[in-house]
Amino acid sequence: MSRRDLTTHERLILVAIMVLLAAIAVPYYIEARMRTKIGRTMMDMRKVGAAAEAYYGDRRTYPSPFFPGPQPDPASGFTAGKWFVALWTADGEFMGMGTQLTTPVAYISELPIDTFNSRYILGHARKEHGFVGAGFLYMADLYHPLTLAVEEPLTFEWDVGYFLQSVGPKLVIQDHERPGALYDPTNGLISPGDIYYLGRGHGFFGQDRTIESP
Repeated sequence: MSRRDLTTHERLILVAIMVLLAAIAVPYYIEARMRTKIGRTMMDMRKVGAAAEAYYGDRRTYPSPFFPGPQPDPASGFTAGKWFVALWTADGEFMGMGTQLTTPVAYISELPIDTFNSRYILGHARKEHGFVGAGFLYMADLYHPLTLAVEEPLTFEWDVGYFLQSVGPKLVIQDHERPGALYDPTNGLISPGDIYYLGRGHGFFGQDRTIESP
């Protein structure tokens, strides 16, 4: 039986079918990858949160957001601080308040890199500071109850102890474009809003809250 070559018309049809299949498959692939990144971010937030709670269990205070610098004067009224859990530079230098969770007691074996915060800082601080990777943002007030509020949607949590923050898939940090936006995948997998993990058993902001606000 002889083998017939495809005509030009048949080849065009075949190419069109392949393009159509790719157009259907690629968005699903991109969405699956993004879901994996979001899931990893949330899992790593839980790990850092568990380490912070273990630290609190031993010391009756949460890690300082000002580390390695000194704590502010409680009388000043400005006692809340915010800094990255971890930052890495191109030459291998490490900094961040997360060292308190690994030394001298290893409450966590390794400080995770946040995919979203790393991409954000690469776009905003690499040229100036040489950063190539970042962990979550960490905010705490060791002297006063810490309250977190976002505007979209308007939501409050009282006395959270600390919170971890990731800029989320849109790579837009709070106050830069949409003040206080809370990430919600029902608005679209890649939508504005930050991901927050709260201390004292509150969990993810707007999701698995276990403590009712007063």
